Amino acid sequence: TQGYDAIAFRCYPHDISKPQDTGLIRHFPSDGPVAYDQLSTSAALTQEAVADKPNIVVIRAADYAVCHTTVEALPETTAVILICGGESRHPAIDQRVDYVLQEYEGQADPSVFPRLKGISVFPKFVNWSAVETAKDKSKVYDIVNVGSFEGRKNHTALLSLGEKFRCCFVGSGPLKSEIEAQAASLNSKNFDFVGQCSGPDVYRHIASSRIMVHPSTYEGFPRVFAESLAMGVPVVALKSTFSRVAPVPGIFLTEIEELSTTVDRLLSRSEGDTAIEDAARAYAVAHYQTARIFGVFLQAVKEVKPRRLWWEGLFTSAGREGLVLRWRGGFPGWRGVSAAS
Repeated sequence: TQGYDAIAFRCYPHDISKPQDTGLIRHFPSDGPVAYDQLSTSAALTQEAVADKPNIVVIRAADYAVCHTTVEALPETTAVILICGGESRHPAIDQRVDYVLQEYEGQADPSVFPRLKGISVFPKFVNWSAVETAKDKSKVYDIVNVGSFEGRKNHTALLSLGEKFRCCFVGSGPLKSEIEAQAASLNSKNFDFVGQCSGPDVYRHIASSRIMVHPSTYEGFPRVFAESLAMGVPVVALKSTFSRVAPVPGIFLTEIEELSTTVDRLLSRSEGDTAIEDAARAYAVAHYQTARIFGVFLQAVKEVKPRRLWWEGLFTSAGREGLVLRWRGGFPGWRGVSAAS
């Protein structure tokens, strides 16, 4: 009802300064302190969403309370598209979901959504301009890890690798100081903690590394995997975490007991052996293009609402790239997209 085709609503922690709104993104404070992000709600965001009277609402991550409370406050006639994250469903919203965009084939169970009109794999976003800028960086590190320092990311599994290999840690989080202290106690000069970085700098650190090691114990399919593959940097992760993900060139799944052996094998290859890197990049080029992201998303819109709401001619290819770049970052909670009536 506000005269735009699409807008994103984001929830930010109540105890920080409000991020700057843009023409595409509006920010709303959370209601107060919670034990972890998934419990956050935002009365301001929910109230604005209700007043907006969207035709379609898109939610990112099923297990965030701000998603549940907002969807529950909207009329039953509001179409709901769910983008899966670590969780592919939640009892509070299963009855309201009309379309599911999953991270990989088989992630979501269609039978739990009684209103479901369709389900598709939603490609991960890769900033190809940043890839082209960063991809030829010289290899400063053997191993890179990108992610928030929290328990499920399992950074301690990487520390023993620092005895032999140069390791770069990108990110911040509540456990960062603890992991840094543990690394310092090993008296190794192979650890580099670069902190929170801008998008282009994240790409630069990945490109400066020979492989990515991601020993997380709980994930969906991280975007950083797609970004790493796009730069021809192989990924090592735990089989127990990604057991349902189909084989992907350049991604090596291993048991935690075999993590060191798998890393050793990849890093002991001769310098001229780039078959794995080439296959990884080729896969990323084929699967993670911006046009493919928009194609899948617009198909979901077509399925849940009549033709009068389609806007596939609205963006040029350059405009689409810019929109996704602006849509990409920020607080990983709820993202709402309202189509004008």
